[in-house]
Amino acid sequence: VKLVPVSHPKLNTFKYYTSTMIQSGTYPFQKSGVQTIKVDNALITFAFKNQYQKEIGDLVTCITRNVGRLQTDGHPKWRDVDPLDIDRIQWQAHPAAVQAIKREAKRQPR
Repeated sequence: VKLVPVSHPKLNTFKYYTSTMIQSGTYPFQKSGVQTIKVDNALITFAFKNQYQKEIGDLVTCITRNVGRLQTDGHPKWRDVDPLDIDRIQWQAHPAAVQAIKREAKRQPR
C-alpha cells in the first residue's frame, strides 16, 4: 500500500473537503507524512421505512457510549468524531439515530 499525496486548489473550495496531513507512522508501513484531502466523518444508513429502527438506534447508542474508548484505542480518526454533534450535518438524519442522539445528549451533559 502506498499513500499518494493529494492537493489541488479547487478541492479547497468544496464545503465537505479539507486539506490535512496524515502524520508519519499513522500506519505501520508509512515512513513520512502525506498531504491529502479529508472528508468529514459521517455514519450513514439508508432510511428504512419501519425496518431496523431498533438496530440503528442501538448502533448509534453503542457508538455514543463507547466513543471515548474508540478515541483512545481505535483508529486515530475516531478522535475527530463527536457523535452528539448532529447539527453539523446538512442532510436529513435518520429518525432512530436522532432519537438515540437526543437520549444520549440528555444522559451525557456537555
